[in-house]
Amino acid sequence: MFKTFRESEMSVIDLSDATRRCSPRSVGPFADLEDDLTVHGTVVGGEILACGYERSDCFTYDVTADEWMPDDRWREEDRYLPSGLDVGGRHWVFGGGVEGDYRNSTEVFDGDGFQSSFDLPVGTAYQCMVSLGDGRRVFLATGYNIGSRAFIVDTSDGGAVEVAPLPLVQADSVVASACGLATTEDGTRLVVYAGGTDGFRHTLVFDLDLGVWTPGPELPLQRSFAAAVQHGDTFLLVGGDTDDSFGGPYHEDILRFDPDQRQWVVLPQKLENPDLVDFAIIVSESFVPCNEL
Repeated sequence: MFKTFRESEMSVIDLSDATRRCSPRSVGPFADLEDDLTVHGTVVGGEILACGYERSDCFTYDVTADEWMPDDRWREEDRYLPSGLDVGGRHWVFGGGVEGDYRNSTEVFDGDGFQSSFDLPVGTAYQCMVSLGDGRRVFLATGYNIGSRAFIVDTSDGGAVEVAPLPLVQADSVVASACGLATTEDGTRLVVYAGGTDGFRHTLVFDLDLGVWTPGPELPLQRSFAAAVQHGDTFLLVGGDTDDSFGGPYHEDILRFDPDQRQWVVLPQKLENPDLVDFAIIVSESFVPCNEL
């Protein structure tokens, strides 16, 4: 399931059958967001939860009614362009801020609402984050106020270790990148960082055991404001813009990173309405049926 804001719809895509075309679903209260505002979302307790980046409200999605319902468990203060992700079954929100006032605070959804947690070593916004799959740790890189720096943050105690900086990333102008976790057949675990603003077309691969970056395959075109979503032993890169203007043209394709061949594979599935993508989540069809066109 993929939610896009410019076309005011959520796209539902069957990753198991490229011949099926699914009807889009409503984005409800998020339809009036301006082009530079986005939301982050997740599945919590059997519900789809989505929260506005520059507003203090959340909504849960009723799949049967195709309707978004206000969710008053949202306690986060206004944050502009933070990053959200799931770690160990809990949804976290890191950073946020604008024009030099970048937050280093974090919040976690505990079932009753969002609660304040630990502080990051540096304030940031629009950073790239990956859950490392152990239920605790997060890889955090780039974003405003970070530049080429990267950290591994332990959500269990707030501890942070700075790792090798990203090569080729020199300034805060490279943001809106996508990153994900990929595991090779021999068990090597890689963090993959791809695309972003400022014409950045590179793919960088970080070996978690060796602690070093190596270059990966360049993207065929610049891709910023895309969504990354874990899928099996790797991740998918969905949609996005071909420049930094929010004006397109937009990517309709879905890319899968092959960790053994170190290459991007284009899936046969396409976005019905190419656009910037706020977030992507993998769900079963028993949860979100494909209403075929």
